[in-house]
Formats: sequence, C-alpha cells, structure tokens
Amino acid sequence: MDKDNLKETAIIKMQEVEKGLSMVEEKLKNQKPVQIWSYRHGKTYQYCAITRDTATGKPKRNYIHKAKIAGLKGAFQIEYLFKAVVVLKKNCKALKSFIKQYDSNKLIKLYEKMPQGKKQFVTPLIYDDKTFAEKWQAQTYERKPISIDTFTTLKKEFVRSKSEHIIANLLYQNNIPYHYEFPCKLKNGVVLHPDFYCLNKRTRQTFYWEHLGMMTNRDYANDFVQRLSQYSQNNIFPGKNLLITAESDTHPLNTRDVERLINTFLT
Repeated sequence: MDKDNLKETAIIKMQEVEKGLSMVEEKLKNQKPVQIWSYRHGKTYQYCAITRDTATGKPKRNYIHKAKIAGLKGAFQIEYLFKAVVVLKKNCKALKSFIKQYDSNKLIKLYEKMPQGKKQFVTPLIYDDKTFAEKWQAQTYERKPISIDTFTTLKKEFVRSKSEHIIANLLYQNNIPYHYEFPCKLKNGVVLHPDFYCLNKRTRQTFYWEHLGMMTNRDYANDFVQRLSQYSQNNIFPGKNLLITAESDTHPLNTRDVERLINTFLT
C-alpha cells in the first residue's frame, strides 16, 4: 500500500481556499449586495432591482431601462462574489474538519504499537518513512560494468564522470536515497539505465535523473532526444518524474541548479 498524502494535499488546498477567501473579502470591503432579477423576455433579457417599500416593507420591483443595462456588470460581479464568500467559507470549514479528524498515519501507528512478540510475525500494510526508505535503498540490481579507476562517491561507489560524482555526493549529503544506473524497463522491452533513480522519502515518489554531460556533441544530443521520446512514451516526463541537468564545453554543471532540483523535487 502506498503512502497516503491526502491530509497533506488537504492542507495545501485549505491554504489556497483561505487565500482566495481573503482576496474576495478584500474586494468586497465597503460593498453592499444589490438584488437584481433577470428573466428571459423574447430574445432578450429584462432586469429589475428589488428594493423594499419604505411604507409597507414589502419587496418592490424597479425595472431597469435597457440604456442602463450595460452598467450592471459591476453589480452582477459583486453579487457573484458575495455568494462566492459563502461557498469558500463552507469549503474552508469542511477542510479544517477533515484535517483535524483524518490521521493518515493510523496504520503506521497501529503496527508500531503492537507487542514485539506479535509484530515479528506481521507484515504491515504500510511502513513508516524511515523503514520504507531503507527497504527501497536495499534493492539489489545488476549494474552496468564500470572501471574501478573512475570517480568514487561518498557512498563508496563508482560513477563515470566528475559531474555525476558531484550529483551523487549532493544527493548523499542531503540524505536522498538513490541508485546509480538503476535499470528502467520500457513497455517495448528496451532497458535504459538513467544516471540516477531517486526517492522522495516524504511523498515516496520516485524520479529518474539524467545528466547530459556532452551537449556540445551533436550525436550525443541527438541520442538524448531519441531517449526523451522513449521516456515520454512510457509516461516519464521532465518535471513530473524525470529530472534533467546538462552541461557543455562552455557551460559546466552548476551545483546550485542541482541543489535547486533536490530541494524542489526530492525533499
């Protein structure tokens, strides 16, 4: 069972609703709702403002001349916004109630509270973040052959280039679980080996990471364009589940770009 991020999504949505509510209420400062009826009359519409008779207190219809109809735009917008406030407040209240009551970690807590004598025989439906990351990192796979006289990372493994060495070390320093050249099997049976395969421990989303180290080389660039097409045919897209860094002879890898990708997608 995958990790449940519903509560986290609800919190983000509530913040959006609260921001929208605040913006609408600011627009309605010093405004008063005006009740205007509209109804079909042949091929056109007629409008009348509803007021209260000062003597009887009963509703009174004041028909609006067609020459003044164009000026109703602002009144209708205000009417809409007053109604929108009611909807936004209800949505905000519902989200707050959901966030308060919903505990996405109940299954994790249920397993953690079990006596050790029973727990050792139970396979939980979902693991806590730390255990999940450890099991993900412990995956074994057959690596592509690589010379031992290449670059050695902080994780004590070999990578093929100086830039991959920088990326690997930054992932390691930021405590991001990753695999180097983990096989990615496509629908047509072709197996690719992206430079890195990374895990966001908080969301449990995985990302492939390709570093393009020779963009000045035309054949190399053309090969990656083809690879990018292969990825897209398998629902792997840049900015969604594929991260890309690149460099050329005149523009080396920028470590700040690497850090920004890590902070945006992997933490």
